[in-house]
Amino acid sequence: MGIADGPKPHGAGDEKPIGPDALGRAAQDRFLATGKTLSAEEQAKRKLNGLDTWDAVVAHARDGKFPKGTDVFLFKFQGMFYVAPAQDAFMCRLRFPAGLVTSNQLRGVADLAGRFGGGYSDVTTRANLQIRQIQPKATIDVLMGLADLGVINRGAGADNIRNITASGSDRAIPLPAANPSRYCFCSYVNSVLRMICSVLKAQNHITSPARSLPELRPAQGRV
Repeated sequence: MGIADGPKPHGAGDEKPIGPDALGRAAQDRFLATGKTLSAEEQAKRKLNGLDTWDAVVAHARDGKFPKGTDVFLFKFQGMFYVAPAQDAFMCRLRFPAGLVTSNQLRGVADLAGRFGGGYSDVTTRANLQIRQIQPKATIDVLMGLADLGVINRGAGADNIRNITASGSDRAIPLPAANPSRYCFCSYVNSVLRMICSVLKAQNHITSPARSLPELRPAQGRV
């Protein structure tokens, strides 16, 4: 996958994973204990967490090549979907908590789609946007451009939560308790914080487990 030899990433090989990864590994272990064989995708996840594939995406962009085999599945963790044979190109799925997006983000997405994609975006049923017709050498430009816009699309595919959606008119509701977008945003942020906390714990940067992280809750009143 273009990743240099070195220490195994957290959750790979025989290393015992922690945090959210531990649940998946335990489920795999129970399945293997029955004498069954994991699918190719599950075997790939057991060797390498899909969120640890950034170096591989960079290497493929540098060489201008598409992923093959289970790499196609793992690249989805970075929000990049190789959609052949429908198109010999990548589709990039974006994530907008509660389906909320700013005008600046929309202009930025339009610019990225025009420069690196097909010049358009798809609107999905999960209140997301997708940029299509992205060639391998442009993947990093798209991902870094989205990061500059504040659009986080890591975990936009594969075994991850696609999005947390809400009604587009919820902010017009006068009762703060009936406004779900703030709860959607807090849930999204909490999931991202836990992912970051698990990674830091694995790299020995922190000592507290991810489950000890305090919950982010909406403030009282309208948001």
